[in-house]
Amino acid sequence: MRAVIIGASGGIGAALTEQLAARAECERVYALSRTPVVETDRIRALKIDLEQEDTIRAAAEAISTDGAPDLVIVATGLLSEAAGIAPEKSYRQQTPNAFAKAIAAISQDLWS
Repeated sequence: MRAVIIGASGGIGAALTEQLAARAECERVYALSRTPVVETDRIRALKIDLEQEDTIRAAAEAISTDGAPDLVIVATGLLSEAAGIAPEKSYRQQTPNAFAKAIAAISQDLWS
């Protein structure tokens, strides 16, 4: 099995990446994220920024060299737009602009 984890540097994405890589039937995990992920013999790290289409295209091309993945998990999240982005503890910590940016990132194809 070949798996793709988008958002592999976050808490949930990192845990899923590690768990899948530890499974004997998983030959490769493509760990996609904006920040570096440690590579192993089964984990291949690829840089992706969902706001930069060229990084999405490059990651897709790199993954497709091995054929279609068997599993794709999207574990991304962004609510904060502050410098040094960090997870929020409450929705009360986000600004209207940050929320609009997050909604735009996940819905751009829905409206085109």
